[in-house]
Amino acid sequence: MRCREVNLRRADRDLPNGLADATDEELWLWQDELRARLAIASVRAYTSHVKQFLRWAVREGHIDTDPSIELVTPRVPKGRAAPIPEDRLRIAIACAPDTADRPLRTWLVLAAYLGLRAGEIARLTRDAIGDEVLTVDGKGGKVRTVPLPADVRSLLVAHVEGPGAIWRRHARRALTPKDVSLMCCRHLRDCGAGASLHKLRHRYATRMFELSKDVMYVKELLGHESLATTQVYLAVDVKAGSKWTNRLAEELKPRPARKSARSRPPARPPGVDLQDAA
Repeated sequence: MRCREVNLRRADRDLPNGLADATDEELWLWQDELRARLAIASVRAYTSHVKQFLRWAVREGHIDTDPSIELVTPRVPKGRAAPIPEDRLRIAIACAPDTADRPLRTWLVLAAYLGLRAGEIARLTRDAIGDEVLTVDGKGGKVRTVPLPADVRSLLVAHVEGPGAIWRRHARRALTPKDVSLMCCRHLRDCGAGASLHKLRHRYATRMFELSKDVMYVKELLGHESLATTQVYLAVDVKAGSKWTNRLAEELKPRPARKSARSRPPARPPGVDLQDAA
């Protein structure tokens, strides 16, 4: 809701006569200006919020007609998985501090080996840690459980000081998702990994699919509603599938010509001499 409010206020400010009095031509020009300076996903979000607002305004009688009827909401190209390379991940974890005020190693492990988002890491509490599973307060308030390996559990338990939120700042307030994301991204940049924290979640999804071969299981581990969303997270190993492609391409090779059946002399009946028969 906050994001929608911000987008609508910006659109109202950018349009010559404001959002409520905008014309269809003004909306087209406004969208073209957005395309010139924003990613297509952002243009889609702005357009969608404006169209929803204007439909609501017509329905409630605030305006007579909807000027956005012919304004097209752009389609966002399907995303591609971009997992952090394994060698860079190892370096990032090895050189990460793991102190009370900078528990970066544990955070990186939670993202790369359990698939947790920054917000899910930030919201972890002592009660979420089980003997073999971790209860995750996921996106949109959806709760899920994921397997908790012993090595990861040991890292996590070492930071528990009392009930409630595990991660706290010096002022004793709980860390926010933004705190976790910024601290991890800064570390990944400084150690040359060149990746965001979310790329570690992509890595987790890709590796789990390689091991399990079960995309539905990976979907549940990630907490996705849609299977299509999970598929975006899975990097395809093109080289691994090359043998199947090569086998298919063998059909293009010219096949050896079949040997024509040679005429054979008639079989000699038993006990008959062909010379005598001539």
